[in-house]
Amino acid sequence: MDNSGSHKEGVSCTYKKFDGYAPIVAYAGPHGFILNNELREGSAHCNCEGTAEWLAQTLKRAKAVAPKDTPRLVVTDAGHDAAENLLLFSETSDTDFLVKGNLRRQDPAEWLAEARRQTEAPDQLDRGARAWYGETTETVSVETDSGGAPRILRAGGLAGHQAFCRLRWPAVDGTRD
Repeated sequence: MDNSGSHKEGVSCTYKKFDGYAPIVAYAGPHGFILNNELREGSAHCNCEGTAEWLAQTLKRAKAVAPKDTPRLVVTDAGHDAAENLLLFSETSDTDFLVKGNLRRQDPAEWLAEARRQTEAPDQLDRGARAWYGETTETVSVETDSGGAPRILRAGGLAGHQAFCRLRWPAVDGTRD
């Protein structure tokens, strides 16, 4: 929402190049009930200071409202691909997570080569697109805490264009460490 020209607290230039806020919202269940939300300053990055605390609070709320022993799935975009968040997700009982990976300075061609090496035959998607899948395990650490985070790779291409999606998942075979 464009708040240009207003004098509201926390309004600042957003990534969309107008004055506004950068809200963060968590939804629960198939009906999309709001579980937690926060109105952040417009210039705030999605993983700014306070995000880990907000995520921890959200996970506690999810546990409180869900029936006992109900597993939860956290799904986030690449902005939350940070060691602190991944460790929080992996250490929270009955919680699986799917975080779109941030390639940062990694070469997408290397990910495609690895996915092709691990895939016998690519999935044929619509309009001639293909998808290859692979898995690697990386060590995730924040100061003294550390843990392994399996990384599932999906690489695909359509008419000469290639898209890459790295996903973090706690256990591929359905078991948890």
